[in-house]
Amino acid sequence: MNNTSIIKELLTPYDVGHKKIRFGPIKDGGYVISENLIKETDAVYSLGIADNCGFDLSMAELGFKVHMFESSHSNPPVTHPNFIFKQMFMNSSNMNNEIKTNNHLGKRILLKMDIEGSEYELFENIDIDVFLDFKVTDR
Repeated sequence: MNNTSIIKELLTPYDVGHKKIRFGPIKDGGYVISENLIKETDAVYSLGIADNCGFDLSMAELGFKVHMFESSHSNPPVTHPNFIFKQMFMNSSNMNNEIKTNNHLGKRILLKMDIEGSEYELFENIDIDVFLDFKVTDR
């Protein structure tokens, strides 16, 4: 099974039987996530910040260190002590390196990604060991 097939299977919607919570604003920048997934998260990675970091702020307020990556801005639009920001274009090679450098390999990583179509390259080429650390549910 190749990465694309694995990704398609993992991203297929289904009823997870969990309470869901909205993080971030109702419009762009907001995400609905299983409460159980949040409880099981070790690290948060946010790819693509631009002018909206409502999701990131919600995660930081819960006490998570949020590893933020954005190529077009030198700082996030707001600051928080739990933000770890890098001005960087995120691709599969960078993602592999960041997760290994941050000692998050083998950790349960929550990934928020809005990188304008570059998601496909990242999913297709990321190391499978790194990819499997991203959790979608506690099936």
